Amino acid sequence: VARRQDGGNRAAAIEWREGSADALPLESRSIDVVVCQFGMMFFTDRLAALKEMRRVLTDGGRIVLVTWGPLDKCLGNAAMARAWGKHFGREQAAKFQVPHSLDDPKEIRRLMRDAGFGKVRARIEAGWAHFASVQALACSYGALSGLETDTLTRDAIIADVTQSLKA
Repeated sequence: VARRQDGGNRAAAIEWREGSADALPLESRSIDVVVCQFGMMFFTDRLAALKEMRRVLTDGGRIVLVTWGPLDKCLGNAAMARAWGKHFGREQAAKFQVPHSLDDPKEIRRLMRDAGFGKVRARIEAGWAHFASVQALACSYGALSGLETDTLTRDAIIADVTQSLKA
């Protein structure tokens, strides 16, 4: 999005760097702001990643972490998890737990303090995700996009999710 928005007309150039969260390709104390949006839950070693983020932050720098809330509060994902459990089994349905595995602000505060962050504030904010249809939720939201499935199963999942979300 930033590349598309820049179009070469911005005064500030964006330098893109790619690297592992637990070995950032940056010098110590070289970054003013770190933003980790919907990634922390997937890191194998969350504490190591946070320590690395702390290492690259300048004194007075800030970090913003965004994580998913509890699965039962994310109605679309909860409906998908139930449908996956029905059609693909519990092992596949359990994959929906991973994005929601860091939903406790107390745990986030503990991890942040253990990583060396001083002033830590964690809060819950609710929002809405809007999709053009249940099919768009099921297919483009990652759920069915990478899974080999036949048309009948796909339609059955979409029907199940539609029924779950009717209320």
